[in-house]
Amino acid sequence: MKLRVFANASGNLLVEISHPSLKSAVTWFLPMLPQESPALRGIDPSRLVVVGLREKLYQIPYLHIRTIRLSAAPLMQVGQLEPEDSINVLNHIQDILAWD
Repeated sequence: MKLRVFANASGNLLVEISHPSLKSAVTWFLPMLPQESPALRGIDPSRLVVVGLREKLYQIPYLHIRTIRLSAAPLMQVGQLEPEDSINVLNHIQDILAWD
């Protein structure tokens, strides 16, 4: 499994966490922030997952799930996370879900 990475019109990266074949009006994403992003200062480091894309490291705040209506927000696929990074992101999300 390789999670798909998209860029919005501003060049911000988003990793898709809903299944690509999901029949829904919205798609679920997490932001991918560059290591030097000022937005990271306000996020608890224990709530971040480090991933790589094209030889650059990014931080994913895995609690910041966004839903985006693809018909309203033009996104372009720019890559995929490696399987190990993809599993790591999804495992962090699963760990906070309420299940026994």
